Amino acid sequence: MLRAANFQLTRPDEAACLADLAISIAERIQDDLDRQRSALVQARCLSANAYRLARLFEMADQTCSRTSELLDPMPGYDEAHRALYCRTLAILRWDQGRLDEALALLRQAWGLFRHIKDRAEWKTCSLLLALLYEEMGIPEGITAAIGPFLGEWSELRCRPWLASRAMLTFAAAAVPADRLFALFALDEGVRLQGNVPDTHEQLRLFALEGRARARLGFFDEAVQMIEAVRRQFLRDGRLVDVTLSSLDLLALRVAASQQPGVDELSGDIESLSQPHPVSLELSSAALDRFVSWVAGDEEPWVAQRVAATWYLQTLRFRSLHPCPIPFA
Repeated sequence: MLRAANFQLTRPDEAACLADLAISIAERIQDDLDRQRSALVQARCLSANAYRLARLFEMADQTCSRTSELLDPMPGYDEAHRALYCRTLAILRWDQGRLDEALALLRQAWGLFRHIKDRAEWKTCSLLLALLYEEMGIPEGITAAIGPFLGEWSELRCRPWLASRAMLTFAAAAVPADRLFALFALDEGVRLQGNVPDTHEQLRLFALEGRARARLGFFDEAVQMIEAVRRQFLRDGRLVDVTLSSLDLLALRVAASQQPGVDELSGDIESLSQPHPVSLELSSAALDRFVSWVAGDEEPWVAQRVAATWYLQTLRFRSLHPCPIPFA
């Protein structure tokens, strides 16, 4: 199972095969039924997550369904297994765009890990909740999930990408209510970036850092970061990331009393060749949504959040999936 877990992000297809092998081995355990059930729950959760990362949602759903049959219905029994299952299914529902279900399941996993005093997994669920609240456009949820534990994250063996994303997301959401906490979170997020090896994830973290710096009023630094990241996204042809960074740049320019340059940004989006024309239409519609909200005298970062939330959720609902949540 360790090899299956290690390959999840880099080779999800191979990870799924290894997890299925672990399931077959676990099914042969006959002398200890509790041990068999524990191994099966862990192996099937790994299998479901690998299928999710490979975008094989139907197979992931089937595996989760079979896993639920192994959970004991007695309250207070096998809570660690139930917590693992709830989190696995929550991230699957998140990737499928069923965000309300994802939120309910992730909250349940958070509560179960907290109850069994698995502090590392409890905090991991808090970080995931912060990112889910961000996608749902609920900034107060971000601060509620992370704020009470802000000084403790460096003590945990968290996934660096997750901790960095959450800290930078918190830094942007905490302004202007608590500038001191926002600055601390920004520093923590930047520090953790150095432990993230994946170059694509590093670019996403730089984009989040640029947004946080813009929210804090460091416009010169922020515009350089966001424009640089956006240019790289354009070169790589990554439409979703180009669109999100374009929304950040629009909000920054409006907040800094600069010309937004919507036509230029829209032209860049239209220059990308995509297999699904609907994807380009949705990207353009997201920029239009931002413009209409700002024209209605809405604060630019509120307009950015509304447009980004609509954009991501629409992509998921139409099965035009952005990159999977890289959780393993």
